[in-house]
Amino acid sequence: MMSTEGEAAVADLNNSATNTANSLTNAVQVLSQKIEQERQGLANLNLPPAAIDQATARLDDTRQKAEASANGAKSELTNLSQILPKLAGAWEISATAAQARSLATSAREYASSVKPQNLASTNTWESASAREFRTSAGEHATAADNAATDAENLASKLESLSDKATADTATLIADLAKKVNEMAEQAGPLSEIGSAPGASSALDTAKEGLSSTRESGVAQLESTAETASGELAAL
Repeated sequence: MMSTEGEAAVADLNNSATNTANSLTNAVQVLSQKIEQERQGLANLNLPPAAIDQATARLDDTRQKAEASANGAKSELTNLSQILPKLAGAWEISATAAQARSLATSAREYASSVKPQNLASTNTWESASAREFRTSAGEHATAADNAATDAENLASKLESLSDKATADTATLIADLAKKVNEMAEQAGPLSEIGSAPGASSALDTAKEGLSSTRESGVAQLESTAETASGELAAL
């Protein structure tokens, strides 16, 4: 089960991505409305046809670039949302480690309960079958102790992996959140005719930054998981 901390971090990032995508959609809609108004206003100005055509082309170019940049950014935000379940899995490792630790404790307790010296002092073990079992109780105890050791080693390895995975994932989520925020900051400027070209360029840069951070971060987490898988298999 995912921890409250992990669940909150992933949910916050997902909400931020969704809100940013919605803001960009709204910004383009507002920009388009303003551009249409500007286009209509050009007809009322006493300007040469060539000047009107040039102004109209500039407005159309501004809208097209804004739409393309916003769509590119929203596509990358969708890519981000799709990896969030994978990031959330980092906080689930600790639960598996706790289960392994609990199994180890149970095995130790069983080993102690079947040790010959402990059975000999238990009156309920005075039947013929009990005496027969007691002769091999040492083997049972040893097997249980070995199982406990294996479970403890597994728990220790999982706990170490959990610490690294959650720390690395928390750092990645924070980095991704910064990139998403950089996108969100362009929504306002994108809705204005004068600032839209610069916002489109900044949005393209933010998109590339988010994509790079996402890809490199996921690759690092997958590398860590692969290494850990090999170590676990060797136990």
